[in-house]
Amino acid sequence: MRLTTLFLLLISCSALAEIDVSKHVEDSTKAFKSKVQKLVDKTKLNNQNHEKSLEKIEKYINSEQYIARQAELSERIGDSLGIDIEKPNKNRTDESRILPKGHSILLYVSSSMPKEVIHRYALDLHKIQGTILIRGPIGGISKMLPTSRFIRDVTKRDMSCIDKPDKPCERLNIAIRIDPKRFAENKINQVPALTFETNY
Repeated sequence: MRLTTLFLLLISCSALAEIDVSKHVEDSTKAFKSKVQKLVDKTKLNNQNHEKSLEKIEKYINSEQYIARQAELSERIGDSLGIDIEKPNKNRTDESRILPKGHSILLYVSSSMPKEVIHRYALDLHKIQGTILIRGPIGGISKMLPTSRFIRDVTKRDMSCIDKPDKPCERLNIAIRIDPKRFAENKINQVPALTFETNY
């Protein structure tokens, strides 16, 4: 009798244990699925917020206010370095643009290239309001005079022209910028190189 009772007790304990384990597995699975769903929902929300932030940034970059501020700062920097930076033509309309608004042709060059060669490229870039990029300041970051001379020479419509206080040389409608980051991002190891980009 004792053996039978003990046997029945063992069976009932085993059955209860199996029920407890099954319930524990089921509860754990539900909890795990709930956490995963919350994580997915949070990720979707973050992505939506990120996209909205990017849209706001893009809208601001293309705004007249931002472009005007850029032009003002460029003019100040040009004045401080003695560089004659062409002011934006307010009469120029979007219809006169060769490329769609926000699109740019970027020409990567090196100051070690012959200046006459760069100038020939500049004459072509002028037609499409392009941009010339150099990796860094000429002669190092502590020397800005060689860079300003380079920019003054390359942006002249006629390289033989000499700037005078009362009669500055006519300038090409191009920008010259120092942008080592863009060289690295586009893996530019040889120059000249040309890229087409949006929202530069």
